[in-house]
Amino acid sequence: MWRVEFYSDTSGTEPVKNFVVAQDYKHRVKILRAFQLLQEFGPLLREPHAKHVGGGLWELRIRSGRNAYRILYFLHADGAFVLLHALQKKQHRLPPGDIEIAEKRRADHLSRR
Repeated sequence: MWRVEFYSDTSGTEPVKNFVVAQDYKHRVKILRAFQLLQEFGPLLREPHAKHVGGGLWELRIRSGRNAYRILYFLHADGAFVLLHALQKKQHRLPPGDIEIAEKRRADHLSRR
């Protein structure tokens, strides 16, 4: 089993956890199931569940009814998947601003490890 961790900023806020908790029960269950798949299959998890977005970042892809969610993450050198950023997808492509958020959080996480 692989470890899955939530990114935590300097104040202790975990943005992905907060995003998940804010979803209704049905969507939360689907998101948590995707976390279990990542924990079980690790880097072997591929489409339709996970996709490389570049620069060492991956997206966990969740579909729940008409909603599509993306969780951006990376594999840390210590063997843990760090969940950086979550969004409800409304466009075909990931917005560049969301990728930038994930990249900044990854840099912050690595600088404090």
